[in-house]
Amino acid sequence: MGAGGGIAKVAAPALIQEVAHPRLRPMLASCYYPFFYFGSLLSALLCFAGLYIPGGWAWRMPSMIQVLGPSLVLATLINCPESPRWLVYKNRLAEACDVLSKHHANGVVDDPLVQWELAEIQAAIEEERFRSQPSYLSFFKTVGNRKRLVVIH
Repeated sequence: MGAGGGIAKVAAPALIQEVAHPRLRPMLASCYYPFFYFGSLLSALLCFAGLYIPGGWAWRMPSMIQVLGPSLVLATLINCPESPRWLVYKNRLAEACDVLSKHHANGVVDDPLVQWELAEIQAAIEEERFRSQPSYLSFFKTVGNRKRLVVIH
């Protein structure tokens, strides 16, 4: 509910993709949205059921029940690992290697899969840094951008 729902819908699948073992990634990633929409449907049904409850409990009961899901998420957030990609971006390679080895290689840091994924993340971040050199010249590089700039002024 609120802005947190939008943030969670973007951040949670990305974290699932980063932390899940490569064999399980497709299944876990495809399970996120169906479970999210199942929870939304359940929430709507609870609100609909509130129509038939007399008095002030008509709105209190659905609201109190809807607090259970986010409370469960907050309680389990303590055990959620940091994103290996974020750790590499912040130059905390040892921690990123630990997270990858814990979830992909039963704690074996020297596992080839862990080393390959760490190298792949590093290469992707370096590529993004190289390509994302911001410049004011990008406003003038294409005809479409020049037209948009004129419209803005």
